[in-house]
Amino acid sequence: MDDGHTLEYFLLQYVPNIVRSDVFNIAVVLLDPKDPDRGFCGLRCVSNWQSKVLAMDPDADISVLGSMLEEIFFECALYFRAPQIPEQQSRSRLGTVGV
Repeated sequence: MDDGHTLEYFLLQYVPNIVRSDVFNIAVVLLDPKDPDRGFCGLRCVSNWQSKVLAMDPDADISVLGSMLEEIFFECALYFRAPQIPEQQSRSRLGTVGV
């Protein structure tokens, strides 16, 4: 019997130049579509994504990208009623998300 749990995922990509097909996966959003009230929703960013994006596109607005990722992170927590994260943990956790 399979006790595994299936999650949906969405890749968040930065595309600085669609003509050249430049694409960089910044993060993944995982969510449980079966149980939105008690299910899982989370955001996981690529480590050191800021420097990787800047290497690909020196003109990238890292603060805007970081703000968008933070907003997605908090929307996941609110919509799926994730457990509250203490302030100290919140800051360190967002270190991988923010700027």
